[in-house]
Amino acid sequence: MAEAVVILAFVGKAVASSVITNLVNRAFTKFDELRKSEGMKATKEKLDQNLPRIAAVLLAVDRGQIMDRNGALDKWLWQLRDAVEEAEDAIDQLDYYQLKEKVKYQADPHNACTTSIKKKMTKLIKKHVPCIGDDSLGRLKKAVEGLNNAAAGVGPFLQLVNTLGNSSGGMNQTCADTGAMLTEVKVFGRDMEKDLILKWLSNPDGPEVSTFSIVGMGGLGKTTLARLIYNEIAEKKVLEFSLVVWVSVSDIFGTPDAKVIIRMILQDITQLSYDLNNLNTLQTSLKKKVETEKFLIIFDDVWQDGPETENQWKQILAPLKFGQKGSKILLTTRMEVVANMMAKVMEGTGQKNNHLLHLQSLFIEFEGEKPELADVKEFEKSLKKLKTLRLLRLTGDNLFELPKVVGDLIHLRYISVRQTSEKELSWLPKSISSLYHLKIMGFLAVSVNGVTNDKLYGIGNLISLQYLDVPSSVMEMIPRIGKLTSLQKLELFNSQEQGRNISELGSLNSISELQINSLEKLNDSEEANKAKIKEKERLRVLSLNWSSECSNSKMTLENLEPHNSIQKLHISGYRDVSFPKWISNSIPNLTSLELRDCARCNTLPPLGKLLSLKYLFLSNFHELELIPAAFYGRILGGGDAFPSLKDLRISSMNILRKWEDIEGRRKFPRLEKLLIEGCPQLTTLPTLPVSISNLEIKNSGLQTLPMGIESLKRLRLVGCQMLLFNQTQHNGLPSSLKELIIQGFCDDTSLASSLRNLVSLTRLELASCSNITSLPQEDVFSKLVSLCEISIQKCKNLSSLGGLGALTSLKVLRLSGCSNLVTIPLPQSPSDPDSEEPNLEIQQLHIDHISLLLQKPLKSVCQVKKLHILDNHQPESLPKQWLEDCTSLEEIEIGNAGALKGLPSNFDELLPGLKKLVMHQANLFESLPNLPPSLSDLVITGCNETFEQKYKKDTGSNWYELADVTTVIIL
Repeated sequence: MAEAVVILAFVGKAVASSVITNLVNRAFTKFDELRKSEGMKATKEKLDQNLPRIAAVLLAVDRGQIMDRNGALDKWLWQLRDAVEEAEDAIDQLDYYQLKEKVKYQADPHNACTTSIKKKMTKLIKKHVPCIGDDSLGRLKKAVEGLNNAAAGVGPFLQLVNTLGNSSGGMNQTCADTGAMLTEVKVFGRDMEKDLILKWLSNPDGPEVSTFSIVGMGGLGKTTLARLIYNEIAEKKVLEFSLVVWVSVSDIFGTPDAKVIIRMILQDITQLSYDLNNLNTLQTSLKKKVETEKFLIIFDDVWQDGPETENQWKQILAPLKFGQKGSKILLTTRMEVVANMMAKVMEGTGQKNNHLLHLQSLFIEFEGEKPELADVKEFEKSLKKLKTLRLLRLTGDNLFELPKVVGDLIHLRYISVRQTSEKELSWLPKSISSLYHLKIMGFLAVSVNGVTNDKLYGIGNLISLQYLDVPSSVMEMIPRIGKLTSLQKLELFNSQEQGRNISELGSLNSISELQINSLEKLNDSEEANKAKIKEKERLRVLSLNWSSECSNSKMTLENLEPHNSIQKLHISGYRDVSFPKWISNSIPNLTSLELRDCARCNTLPPLGKLLSLKYLFLSNFHELELIPAAFYGRILGGGDAFPSLKDLRISSMNILRKWEDIEGRRKFPRLEKLLIEGCPQLTTLPTLPVSISNLEIKNSGLQTLPMGIESLKRLRLVGCQMLLFNQTQHNGLPSSLKELIIQGFCDDTSLASSLRNLVSLTRLELASCSNITSLPQEDVFSKLVSLCEISIQKCKNLSSLGGLGALTSLKVLRLSGCSNLVTIPLPQSPSDPDSEEPNLEIQQLHIDHISLLLQKPLKSVCQVKKLHILDNHQPESLPKQWLEDCTSLEEIEIGNAGALKGLPSNFDELLPGLKKLVMHQANLFESLPNLPPSLSDLVITGCNETFEQKYKKDTGSNWYELADVTTVIIL
């Protein structure tokens, strides 16, 4: 069923005309259905005549041709919008009462749910119209008349459109300036939203600067609402702001330019023209203008998002964070992602108090301590006013139980309550059982109290509910799930209790994603037939799970055969030796199959016949010794086996010894990734297709890599000593490799051998290789011309970096957990000045010990831009000589500065280009030296109280030293 207001909230005015047409058709269908269309024929004819005219006007408005050329047009658009909303609400109310009657009808034990229930309900409603309510029908008639009256006023604006079209030769495609001055027309229907924003503006609590975003698509009155606020503050002076600024962001095409917008703000404040084009100068000017002011800045119609836009807004908001406490930023936008982007940018400036208002929706976020009783009562009072609310979302770390009045919101479609802390939260009130329009219900909390049978019983009344997202502890207690006939996604905890067992699934024919747990609790396998899984044509994802031993699991699975439209199937805990035939014969559209923990299975079905299968995961088959040739299946005409498979994973097969190959047929022609894990007795693999690009072998007994990997791009080997040794003794690794990961084994010889001829290798990772004492020498590394990243972790016996300096393309180096490397003696005298030392061009260096910077060849690097000292080492000082040589350094991060008493006194001279400095656990710091003027980000955590007070924003004695740093966090 379409919903006009909901659709209007997400489309422009031009598209809204089709919504209005649909709304009119729905209204008159309702009259016909209830036999109340007498006397409405003339009204219908008039509306049919005016709807195309409305479409023409709305199209012109949407293109920006006449938006600000006629004050009367603005008034008519509001009248039309209000008429549309009222008509939608009236239809929605009638639908609500019909749903209510349907719930009552189904609750009567004499009226069993059958396929003819819809026909019976229609007859019942036609026969008993009074039960719907004459008031509701009267409201709908009155709403249609109001819509007709609004539509009748389209004439003058149609003439204006025709006149403009003739004079301009076409529609004007430019955006009009949405100025702050409000035309002299009365604005209806926004008092609630206006009062909400004014209350936010008057709230002195929170950070220095906070934001409020009004979200809604064209035609919903975002700009008009913002103008109302501007008028209240700037003209009527209802609240005290020393600066009130309006910026029409829609005037700027493409990505917002920080310099342009800052100039616009400055020009609005000073009424002077600004020709400056230097961003830093503009930011400094704006900072000086706002740092002594409590301001309100309204950014109207922000509609771009993305990384570049986010960066521009960071530049725009950076000087605004210096405004006086209570300063506010009001934003209007068509896209929630833009509002989220703005909140993210504000958090980056240290200002975290962000609010969001959807027109026709209510989003509230509670932070800190539990709200006072007065706040709870104010919230309840607000809900009583918001009779037409469609969406309600509450988020916070200390929420309260929703009031009973939420059950009166008969138009509600979406309700979400999310507690972000681990504190206990009360379950929803019993009154939610009357929200017959509700489509989505979410309740997320770590711990829930107040869950009673009578509260949960009413959930079965929510017959429009499509998605139910609640904690598992609550989900397994909900009875009468079968009454939720619109449900599309469900996790069922099968129980032997009436109302909570598998038979509840029989009536859920709209379900598209289903998970059934505890199948071992079925009384007998025939009980599974009551779920009618095979009749569910819309089912796309099915998960079937056993938690313990079951004597009849094969017959149960036989009776849970899905419809052939199924696309994803997951089976876990199955307890028989073989699978039913349908798993390979009757599900041709299956794209993903997972078979886990099938402990007793000693054979695999012929899955190669599944022509659409792309993902296959087989795990924990403890009785499987052989993957036979029958696994590939026989396909009519001799076609490829597994013709669509891209990702195959086989793990935890403890006694799997052999995997048979086949001849005369292709297999896996599209396979890209293969994972073999935990198969200690498997020594060989069948030939792989040339399509394979990613191969992982972990803790398995393979002795050689399979044939067919000439085009392999990524290889990960974990605990495979014999595999690597044997491979490097024969043909070596494929030269196509771009990434090689070796973990838990390998020695110096096999490492050097494995790296030969890897001219395409770009990344090498070594981890927990205790037998490696030295990296390969120059003759090996010099041939790795593409290698740009090396990561070495927990190789405790590594004592030499070998010929690392020969890697001319190396850009990123990570060294950690190599204890022997940092304990070798350092040179006692300067090196021979005539000896040439390789000059690495590393740009990112991540190390866990400062002494590594004094080892060859790292002591000679001078191109590093980022230095990260990990948190498992506490440096007592920074290597001054190394810093002097590395003038290109832009970022330093010290994970644990607990032993560091300070920075070098000439820090600003050592690193003139430093942009970011991060130090954690800096509890010994007493002061900071002069910092480089290039520094834009400074983060110091774990400080002592004296240091923190000294550099406290605005009030600290040394704060002035950091005034030019864009982002400062000292904790």
